[in-house]
Amino acid sequence: MKQLKYKITTNGSFLKVFINNLLHICVIQKDIIGIQSWLEGSNWYVIEIYTANKTIKCEYDSYEKWSKILNLLNQNL
Repeated sequence: MKQLKYKITTNGSFLKVFINNLLHICVIQKDIIGIQSWLEGSNWYVIEIYTANKTIKCEYDSYEKWSKILNLLNQNL
């Protein structure tokens, strides 16, 4: 199985999350007011990103995806 690559860029005014060089999430960085994460059921991992006007909910099917993206968000926010 091919190893997934995760990356966050904060160039310009956007925070962008990439998985295998494909854009996964793009948010205006200054609009982010909070992030929350949790395990839903026994096999879905969730990250919610809050802005003043929207809530972006991302669901992942593996702990690895979820934890790598959370760690990158923590390093870049």
